[in-house]
Amino acid sequence: MCEKGLGAYNQKRCSGGFLKLLLIAFLALPLAAQSATQPLVQFTPEHPRDGQMVKITWTQNVAPSVHFGTPAFEVSPPPFFTTAYGGAHSITINQTAVSDGAAPVNYPIMVGPVSVPAAVDRPEFVVQTAPNRVDVDEFNRWAAPLNDAVAQVVAGDLVKLLGTPDVASAQMANFAPAYRVTIDVQRFDSVRGQSALVEAVWTVHRTTGGETRSGRTTAPEAVQGDSFDALAAAHSRALARLSGDIAGAIRVEAEDKP
Repeated sequence: MCEKGLGAYNQKRCSGGFLKLLLIAFLALPLAAQSATQPLVQFTPEHPRDGQMVKITWTQNVAPSVHFGTPAFEVSPPPFFTTAYGGAHSITINQTAVSDGAAPVNYPIMVGPVSVPAAVDRPEFVVQTAPNRVDVDEFNRWAAPLNDAVAQVVAGDLVKLLGTPDVASAQMANFAPAYRVTIDVQRFDSVRGQSALVEAVWTVHRTTGGETRSGRTTAPEAVQGDSFDALAAAHSRALARLSGDIAGAIRVEAEDKP
């Protein structure tokens, strides 16, 4: 309400503001009528069980744009916005290599350090959705830091491939490795339902004598299914191929050792 005693200019501004409020209310009526028949959000599933993940999808804007000679004011979520309630799904990569029956290599081996690209060095699963775009999935997470998981998987693969139990991926008391493996993962690409790719540069260093062998492994794998578990399984197979190249280098180095 306008106060008495205002000058003509201020009374005109006060009157104009009241008219703007009426116009805003008038513009909001169609949205209010629409909201009565169509919900602003949809829930999937509509009736979730206790603890079940729920996806919330916005179906329309919350308010219309209003412009009165000043910058427009608009409150509108994205056309498709999702969130969820419930626990995140924990994803693991696993040892999948199989022994080829060759003679065992009886030397202790340390795997690490392992580095991974910064783009995927996070708890959430990162998937590629376009050539220059990735999405971070908040509800599918690695069970362990990715660099640690890669080191553990490669160590487990080497146990099978070299026929020795003396392979570690972390420092241990009274463990003196004869060979140390370092891995620089340069690509760890994930495309749901299509492919997984691991590309890494690695070195095998003999701790006594200083000899070093190095190589590069590029291991693409098809994904057998659309789930994140299927994608992780493809990465496990790709890491088995990386482990095979490393095991081959260790065997050659062991055979050359005097």
